[in-house]
Amino acid sequence: LNKVSELKDEFLGIAAHDMRTPLTVIKGWSDLFLEGMLGDLNSEQNEAIESMSQQVRTMLELINDLLDVTKIESGKVQLNLGKHKIQDVIDQHWKSYSLLATKKAITLHKEVHDDLPEIPLDKERISQVLNNLLSNAFKFSPRGSLITVSAELCENGITIAVMDTGVGIPEEAMHKMFKKFSQAGPRATEGEKGTGLGLAIVKKIVEMHGGTVWVKSKVGEGSTFNFTLPFENKCDLNKKNTSVEDAV
Repeated sequence: LNKVSELKDEFLGIAAHDMRTPLTVIKGWSDLFLEGMLGDLNSEQNEAIESMSQQVRTMLELINDLLDVTKIESGKVQLNLGKHKIQDVIDQHWKSYSLLATKKAITLHKEVHDDLPEIPLDKERISQVLNNLLSNAFKFSPRGSLITVSAELCENGITIAVMDTGVGIPEEAMHKMFKKFSQAGPRATEGEKGTGLGLAIVKKIVEMHGGTVWVKSKVGEGSTFNFTLPFENKCDLNKKNTSVEDAV
């Protein structure tokens, strides 16, 4: 069974990688049309190219997530661990999400103390976790609602939370939220699409750091996704790279 699982992961990785190249080419040409680099388009042509471009972006997102989760499960992902402040990781993306909040008329609030200590983490991977959680919060929050990002000390590390006041998750769907390809939750407020892999990737990355992730939610009141990052990691911080086998 393990061998079959390994072959499956290898096949998915190869297939996803091979599909990404032609999709990138299609996206490149469609972007050139939309930017007017290949001549003027009438309204119907522009609408058709925009629709095609959106579908290609969705497919590329799925493929990139699929490659990520396949690499993580096969033990091929390595953490570049260093001592960092979680507030620096949050601030790194705050401006772009503030712009998105303005576009969707959402209030974006931050509750992060400046004096939180440095902890061992891979900045790129934890940024990926925050991006996935914030992206979900925006997808399932209606206009005029509130999204809050917080970070505070807990017993053995730091707890980071992304809280929204959106549609919430049905109780019967809660146990499926961190499983691959699970889209058991509610529909996005403006029809945004997801891959069903984002939360599975979040869970794996957090666990690679020695942390835990969980969600609290109530239909009609919103959801809070929490994850912890410990003060100390089992990984050897003197190593430049740490493999997933060492990290878990």
